[in-house]
Amino acid sequence: MTAEEQQRITRSEQRRVQLRARRPPTVPLLAFSLWLAVGCATVANTPAQDRARERWEACAPRFTTLVLKDLRPDGHLSFYYLGGMNLQAVRACFREVAEGRSRRDGVPIPPEPEIVEWPRGGG
Repeated sequence: MTAEEQQRITRSEQRRVQLRARRPPTVPLLAFSLWLAVGCATVANTPAQDRARERWEACAPRFTTLVLKDLRPDGHLSFYYLGGMNLQAVRACFREVAEGRSRRDGVPIPPEPEIVEWPRGGG
């Protein structure tokens, strides 16, 4: 092989390396996208959580001092209240929405939500 042929091969090798370096890393990118899609799919709400969220969205706007604390996969709600409100009215609202959904769709009536007083500042 002549020196000219070696130089030509060396230049073509360099060109291939440069082109390879410019190419996006498709395999790692695809693997990350798949991992992200699978991870997000497992974060979906359960049907019980969806029904609990409906109850929350129906009642919470009526009582401005409620703050959602927890929404469990079994649909059990718990929330904070900031005091100075009629808790019987809050419970009645959640019960009425649950009973209406039960009559309409035949789903069981969930347990009453857990109502926790908002923690006071330490001292």
